[in-house]
Amino acid sequence: MLALDFLFFAGFVVLAKSQNICPPTEVLFLLDESENARQAASTDPNRRPFDLLQNSLRNFLRHPLIANSPNDFRVGAISYSSGNDQRQVIPPRSSIRQALGRLNTIGRVSHAGSWTHRGLEEIDLQPMYPNSILIVISSQGSGNQQRRNLSQQQINRVTTQLGWKPYVIVPQGVQCDRMMYDIIPQGTNPIDMAELTLVNGGRPPAVLYDRSLPPQGYRQLDRALNRVVEQMLCTMPPPPPPSPVHPPVNGYWLKAVLEICGMVGALSYSSGNDQTQVIPVGSNPTQAIAGLNNIGRVSHAGSWTYRGLERITARPRYANSMLIVISSQGSGNRERRNLAQQQINRVTSQLGWRPYVVVAQGTNTIDMAELTLINRGQPPVVLYDRSPKPQGYKQLRGVMDFVIEQILCTGPAPTTTPRPVMTTRRPTTGSKCFSNFGQLIYCS
Repeated sequence: MLALDFLFFAGFVVLAKSQNICPPTEVLFLLDESENARQAASTDPNRRPFDLLQNSLRNFLRHPLIANSPNDFRVGAISYSSGNDQRQVIPPRSSIRQALGRLNTIGRVSHAGSWTHRGLEEIDLQPMYPNSILIVISSQGSGNQQRRNLSQQQINRVTTQLGWKPYVIVPQGVQCDRMMYDIIPQGTNPIDMAELTLVNGGRPPAVLYDRSLPPQGYRQLDRALNRVVEQMLCTMPPPPPPSPVHPPVNGYWLKAVLEICGMVGALSYSSGNDQTQVIPVGSNPTQAIAGLNNIGRVSHAGSWTYRGLERITARPRYANSMLIVISSQGSGNRERRNLAQQQINRVTSQLGWRPYVVVAQGTNTIDMAELTLINRGQPPVVLYDRSPKPQGYKQLRGVMDFVIEQILCTGPAPTTTPRPVMTTRRPTTGSKCFSNFGQLIYCS
């Protein structure tokens, strides 16, 4: 965890190229595999069962906003019918690559009725991230008051206790009004709109209508899922591209940056009691560089965020100061999460630090609830790495560049070129930073 008055990392990285980007996201699909769904979701129900559904989910996972997302994106899928053999066809929290490899397992449960409560009963995990969604794709619904009541009980549990946000798409609709609903996949049985509306949080579901005989609303599923991606999940605007600067070469960029900085500090922590100031807060550049070798010397156990926050006692020296928390996972425990809440309230309201949380993902599950509350209720920046053993820290430099150029160093350029501060190099035009003393520091 870094406590900073000014911290500069010189470099140039484009963080996003698409129109919007996906924040850290988890999607859980609930898939109807009834006989009615098999007829509506297959080009040939006997030889290629559920191939329309499989292809739509494949296209969803390959959508550019998902496939090229700079943040973590997790997927799961549960198939159900009226039997007792409902199953996880894609284990929840699978990576995109893992999910793509499991799509061919869709279509292997018994194909009978469409009892929605059977699928809902299988959901027992909370979503990983605030930006998560439960997508229910049903061709008809239960069609029975008793089973409708069971679905009501289960969706109440899934939404209020676990925290999922449902979105229902119905591939059926011979009896539905095309002018009322714009998206639902169709089979041949009447849709239980009462059940699917209550599962959708009281809102009419999206109906995909098809006029062919027999109706196959699953042919419209690509369009519906594209809408989910582009209008519901991936709506975060990308950060503006940073102005180009020339990074120092040969691995000396950190040293070169510290030579033009003001005050720096760094605290290291884990779950032990040996959290320490590896760089004392308020260190000058020479002291800060010398302290870098101290990073990595605390006990390597759990990631108890409140341990590090407890050690922050100094107020920031400048108005343009920032507390950057770099965590690989968070505490993962409600009691420790409450302690972190108490500490961040103290650090922000009493001391005056502005927190900014960066999650460099490792192999363990991220405690998004804790790291979001530390980040003042905003989802943290997650650095995702697709290698078998994720090392999100490989992406850290790009985010630090963004912090410098878009958060810290945003002061207007002067009309005349001032004398460079704390550097013997001739300054070049670039981003500018101001301290309270009116000194101009170049990021070059």
